[in-house]
Amino acid sequence: MRKIKKVLRVHSLGLRQQRIARSCAIPQSTVHEYLKAAETVGLSGPEVAGWDHRPLEEALVGRRPEAASRRQYPPLDLAAIQQELRSHQHVTLQ
Repeated sequence: MRKIKKVLRVHSLGLRQQRIARSCAIPQSTVHEYLKAAETVGLSGPEVAGWDHRPLEEALVGRRPEAASRRQYPPLDLAAIQQELRSHQHVTLQ
């Protein structure tokens, strides 16, 4: 998001995409993508100067879906596992 803010700020100064790419150390195609995304949403450099990263990301990309909770497994029955290991001579933990 820091690079996007810098690209928008430098673009608002009137520099061409090649110069912006060199000054930000990113490919010119990436500069084009950033500017196109900002134009689609209607954002400009001076407008986003004081924005935090999260509002800028939500404006450009949209809200991300909530992370899926980790799958819950039942607790291991260690006593039963140990009993199985003792009852079979050639069974290992692997």
